[in-house]
This record gives sequence, C-alpha cells and structure tokens, in this order.
Amino acid sequence: MSTESRSKIEAYIDSVKGQISLEELDGYLPADAIIGAFNKGEEHGEAKLLKKLKDIFINNTSQHFLYSLNIYNKLKEAEFCIEACYISPVSKNTIYVTSVEDTTNDEFIDLFYDLAFDFEDRFLKDNKSHLHFSFIGNENIDEEQLVCDNYINIL
Repeated sequence: MSTESRSKIEAYIDSVKGQISLEELDGYLPADAIIGAFNKGEEHGEAKLLKKLKDIFINNTSQHFLYSLNIYNKLKEAEFCIEACYISPVSKNTIYVTSVEDTTNDEFIDLFYDLAFDFEDRFLKDNKSHLHFSFIGNENIDEEQLVCDNYINIL
C-alpha cells in the first residue's frame, strides 16, 4: 500500500473515531449491538436455509419412494414378476429386479417405460429435480455392491 493511500486511510479513521462507540450515544446503537444483530440474523438465516434443505430432501425422498411403489404396484397388477426393488435416495434411482424373460417381454417393457417416463416427468415438474427408474434381470445380481452404492432394498 502506498504512503499516500495509507495516510488517507489513517486520516479517515481519525475523522470517524468519535463516531465509533461500544456504548449507546444519543440514540445510536453501539457497534457491538450492530455486529451482534448481524451475526444473529446470519445464524437465523443459515438455520432457515438448513431447515428448508432438509424439508426439500425429505419431500423428494418421500415422493421418490411413493412413485417407486406406484410403479411396483402397477407392474404387479399387470401380473409381472418383480422380485425386488432397490432405491437410492442419494442418486434418486430405482432399480426393479424382474425375471430375465420379462426383460425381453415387449408388454413389460412398454408398460414399464410408460410408467417410468410419466413419474420421472411428474417428479421433474413438481420438484425441479431428476429421478430415474430402471430394471434388470434377476441373474447374477451383486446385492452387496448395490448396498455399497447406497441402494436400499424396499421389497
């Protein structure tokens, strides 16, 4: 910092020294009160933000579970065999485990993707966030890896 800049700053600080107080002066709040109010407001704002984020996460996760169960129920009503359903609230993915035969069954595939795309669109519209549904055949599934990838078996 140049000598000229430093002297200007020191001159300004000298000129306002009498205006800075730690005690109330003629109806003005002391600097500590203003700083305290600012800090309290900042803490309150942070708490509100964290509560809002928690509420959004709970809402999104609840909706994810409900949509996953809706798809499961509709597939079961159509008499398709769903052996398991894994949900990852972290990545917002659902994987249905079905028979190998159904993974190549056009009726199953058409119904599954109609349901999946409908619920994915609803979720995006309502929550401004993506959700993904998929299915796999029931052979050679590594359940331990699914758990490591934050999937929960809900069926």
